[in-house]
Parts: sequence; C-alpha cells; structure tokens
Amino acid sequence: MAEGLALPPDKAMDTAYPVRVQFRILGNPTNSYTNFMLLGMIANSMQIGTFLVAATLLFREYGRIRRIRRYGSALLVGVRGGLTWLTAFAVGMLVIAISHFHFGVPLAAPLWQFMTLTGAFLFLVVGICLLFSAVFPDPVMASQIPMVYVLPGLLYSGMSWPREWAGEWAASLSGLMPLTYYGVPLRDLSLRGFDPQFGYHVGIMLLGGLVCWLAATAVFAFQRRRYERRYKAEREKRRKMSKKENGTGEMESAAKESLRERRGSHGDTER
Repeated sequence: MAEGLALPPDKAMDTAYPVRVQFRILGNPTNSYTNFMLLGMIANSMQIGTFLVAATLLFREYGRIRRIRRYGSALLVGVRGGLTWLTAFAVGMLVIAISHFHFGVPLAAPLWQFMTLTGAFLFLVVGICLLFSAVFPDPVMASQIPMVYVLPGLLYSGMSWPREWAGEWAASLSGLMPLTYYGVPLRDLSLRGFDPQFGYHVGIMLLGGLVCWLAATAVFAFQRRRYERRYKAEREKRRKMSKKENGTGEMESAAKESLRERRGSHGDTER
C-alpha cells in the first residue's frame, strides 16, 4: 500500500514497519561471503596440500639402508618434517596476505597471532602426516588413507555449519580434526580481532603435534629395524647362494680336470 503511494521500496518498508528485526552475523556487518568463508577455504586448502606432500615423506627412507645407518630416526624425521613445516608456513602466510591485500579480507588481530595460530596448525598437520607416512610405507596407501580423515574437516570444523547444531557424535568427531582448532579461530581473529580461546586452541594443536611427531619417530625407528633385518637376511641369503654356486663351479671344474687326467693317462697306456 505504501509503495502504491509512489514511495521507494525502502522508504515504504520503513513507513509500514518502523521497527524491523533482521539477523546479522557478528563480526561481519556487511554479510560478505568472502570475509566469512575465504579464510576457511584457505585453511582447508593448506591442510589438504600439506597432506598430499607430507604423507609420503618417509617411505623412500626405508630403501636407503646405508643412509638409515648413518643418520638416526629422530634426525631424519625432524629434518624432513621441519623443512615441510617451514615451506607450508611460508606459503600459508603468503596466501593469507594475498587474501587481505587482493580480496580485502580484514585482519583485525595482531600479525603475531595469525603467525602463531598458523604455525601451530601446520605443526599438527605435518605431525599427523609423518605418522601416516611411518605407518604406511606404501606411497599409495600413505596418500589415500589420510584423505578419508581430512576431507570431512571443513564440514565438521564449524566453518560452514555450527558445531553446536551438528549433534554430539559429530562434535566429538570434529574434536579429532586439526581444522576444528584453526578454521573458526582464524576467522575470529580476522573479523573480530580476537579469539576467546586462543591459548587453548594453540596449546591443543602444539600438544597434539608433539605427540604425533614422537609417535612417528617411534614407528619409523621400528619399521627401520624391520627393514634392516630383512635387508640382512636377503644379503645373507644371496651370499650363501653365491657361495653354493661357487662351490658347485669348483666341483665341476675339479671333475672336468679329473676326467682330462684320466683320458690323458688312458692315451699314454695305449701308446
């Protein structure tokens, strides 16, 4: 009716309903989809990319017996995992900077909080990758099985659907996924400028990462001993076979020499 009086739609709405109630997302007053979801997608991409690279870090070491003897298990796990973490951290911070300067995503919190949260998250992710890599020496298994674990992370982390509304079993399952402690806190730091549980989230990821790194080192050392024993058994088997073949060859040579001597002595007798 108000619009029939030649009033614009917004003016007509204000005239008909002086008091209006509508929903607004906290920390995102413009209801921007980019601000709300881009950082979550970046976090999920960081996680999947790190898993694809780091899940096969250790399987090549099982075939390098001399290198394994020279370097300890902890050193190999630490160097390979550390370089992967450093590379992933540099790429992750670069992508976050691009989201801010190119796509206009706000970064309301101090930079050190973004760096601390991202570093702890990648420390946990790399630790899980090392554990999978140590448990599954086959590269196909080591790269496929972790995907079953990480792919539901975006759904259960609370980025796209609140954990409180997902049910008890889904909330318990999400507690085992790294993205749960990174996705929503990263968005809170970006839009609100703080994360109420910043220390808790960082502590959980660091503790979980430390457990995974230590477990990966222990499993890798155990697998290394198995491969060393197998290598020694195969080498001993080849040595015995070579010795047997050499012995057979010597016996054949002796038999031929004896046959020649008998033939020679028989020819002398006839003459």
